[in-house]
Amino acid sequence: MPQAWDTAVEQAQSGQLPRGATAITIEGTRHREGVWNGEPVTSEHPVAFTVFLACPPPAPEFRTGPCHVLRLSQLDNPLR
Repeated sequence: MPQAWDTAVEQAQSGQLPRGATAITIEGTRHREGVWNGEPVTSEHPVAFTVFLACPPPAPEFRTGPCHVLRLSQLDNPLR
């Protein structure tokens, strides 16, 4: 969870964030390989993005509640 998420929650107006809203920043390495102009190429570089989710409490008849993706950040511009 990004450190800035707590600040975002504090600054949100009433009703602006759904119940169970959270943010998760994912960092990893993008691996690509293929052919470019008839030549094999490979590359890898770091990437990061933030997934904003809403996971409301589950209904009594379910063990877990459904989560919904609210939005994704721009690639390599995650919430930190």
